[in-house]
Amino acid sequence: MKSNLSATLSSAILCCILFLAMHIYQIVVQVAPSGESSVSSLLTETATPAGFSYATEPRQFIFPKDHAAHYAFRSEWWYFTGNLIGNNKQSYGFDLTVFRFGLKPQPSDLQQSLRSSHIYLAHFAIADVTAKKYLKAEKFARELPGLTGVTTEPINIQVENWWIKQDADKEHVWQLRAATPVSELDLTLSALRPIALQGTDGLSSKSATPGNASYYYSIPRLRATGRLRLNEQEVDVTGEAWFDREWSTSALERGQVGWDWFGLHLNEDIELMYYQIRKANGDADGESHGTLFLNHGEVTRALDHSVKLYPLKYWRSPTTNTRYPVEWRMVSSEYALDITITAKFDDQQWTDTFDYWEGAVTVTGNLGARTIKGSGFLEMTGYDQ
Repeated sequence: MKSNLSATLSSAILCCILFLAMHIYQIVVQVAPSGESSVSSLLTETATPAGFSYATEPRQFIFPKDHAAHYAFRSEWWYFTGNLIGNNKQSYGFDLTVFRFGLKPQPSDLQQSLRSSHIYLAHFAIADVTAKKYLKAEKFARELPGLTGVTTEPINIQVENWWIKQDADKEHVWQLRAATPVSELDLTLSALRPIALQGTDGLSSKSATPGNASYYYSIPRLRATGRLRLNEQEVDVTGEAWFDREWSTSALERGQVGWDWFGLHLNEDIELMYYQIRKANGDADGESHGTLFLNHGEVTRALDHSVKLYPLKYWRSPTTNTRYPVEWRMVSSEYALDITITAKFDDQQWTDTFDYWEGAVTVTGNLGARTIKGSGFLEMTGYDQ
């Protein structure tokens, strides 16, 4: 009798979990226009319920307050990527990103967790460069106190047992933690650069339409130390990471299908961020921007649509048949920049709720008279559209 009751309860709990997971998934997908389930479709003006605020003009940023959630805006993300070297001399890439999608433009009624106003999606990946394996996982969760959401003092962005946390005593230090049955990440990140506002004083325009913009800042270089686990193998690692932070209500407009984003760590303490927004015909949109960081981040140079990107090599996904450029040439005559960005291995594709490419890259080339080399991350969305 007790065994049958236990089995019945276990089945009921499992059914509830599956129901809630599907419910969350359907909410996220349904807010996209025409039910599209791409990252870019969630960021268009057609995907926006009434009542949310828009990024229309520069604002004053306040830290650490702005590391926390901005519920008045439709969506935001906390995005950490990096390249690591293990004590086994092997190379790894990592990505830990938390997205928040708002159903209503106000904080949740935390007394009614199943009616919470915000949904969180977390993506976690480790790229084993030597083995050419890409281990990825995702979590969906509605906001629930103590389990999923954003808290302050210190800043903690949590999706169940995955979290991004700012050190309570050292604002320049972050801790990252995520684990699955086959992979685990446990890192401490220490900022080597100050917070940098992207765009115009932190207002990053994505199209000519007012309000199609985000508030955007970066920490372009952080020192990483910690450990990885790949199946049963644990590896101590060191390396460098990049932190990007954006929030918006409408970023893209119809006719813009996605973007190519580059976050690069170069020798001589140079960093480079550039994103190219693509139109449906494949051309670059005029609202494509970036920043070149020089002299340990103390000097910045704006990069605009005068930067030219040329795909050099393509890879076709055997899973989705989507074709991604996995090698690029980036040229800027203004800064005598000519570099080649190459995937450390081709198959670093997300194929879960959303399809996109997110992976570790190497860099070679020239910046003026300087020979450039380095590593970084490349994100490509919208190629499945």
